[in-house]
Amino acid sequence: MPGVPCARHPQIETRLTCQRCETPICPQCMIATPVGMKCRDCVSHAGAGYMQSAPQELVFAFLGGVVIASVMSWVLLMCLIAGAPYGYAIGEAVLRCGKRKRGVATQVVAALCVVIGAGVALSFPFRTSVPLFLFNVVLAVIVAVSRVRHF
Repeated sequence: MPGVPCARHPQIETRLTCQRCETPICPQCMIATPVGMKCRDCVSHAGAGYMQSAPQELVFAFLGGVVIASVMSWVLLMCLIAGAPYGYAIGEAVLRCGKRKRGVATQVVAALCVVIGAGVALSFPFRTSVPLFLFNVVLAVIVAVSRVRHF
């Protein structure tokens, strides 16, 4: 059975087609997805739905993240790696309240919620060492942004 030329690389013959648009694609062009092989055009169009957040989704994500950050802000004052569960919880709250959108704006919201929570933690009467506190804040920002970032 002879192959057909790839849509982007006409010198390469292939029998593989995009699962969505049925364009002939070669192994260099294909992108593996959970539903089969797709071309780069279909993957870039499909990703737009979960990467872009509407303004109201960002507002809900911000409110959910600030609530969790404020309630859990005491965690930043605890032990050495307390920022990791704190950042994870904020990232998860931002994801759930923002309808699981994972764009750059959602990452900024997650980082901002961590910083607001750190400000709340500074209002507590008991203190921890400044380097430990800053380490936990940076760790929480990294974990929260990683949680909402697209892989």
